[in-house]
Amino acid sequence: MYKNHFCRNSEWSGFSVKTSKKGWIVEIWSLIQHTETGRKVLIPYSYGKDNGYDKNTDLHEKHNYHMCVGDWVYHLYNDWVNHDLYKVLKKGHIVN
Repeated sequence: MYKNHFCRNSEWSGFSVKTSKKGWIVEIWSLIQHTETGRKVLIPYSYGKDNGYDKNTDLHEKHNYHMCVGDWVYHLYNDWVNHDLYKVLKKGHIVN
């Protein structure tokens, strides 16, 4: 298990979070029809500053009782309110 790489996968979908020079890279995949797959975004480390998270934070470390830091970063991406905070590195496509 690497502290700078976090994955959460199920049978039909999943995501990974990796560290980079400028922020966390979140990549999603899905096999579920009519959902997006293959999207990759960059979330700047500045959004983790209030929680004490940066590029050296272990993504497997607990954020709270329900999730670890890697889950928390994914939820930053997944929250519809936060769409202005990340930069799209690769557009995904819809699964047919």
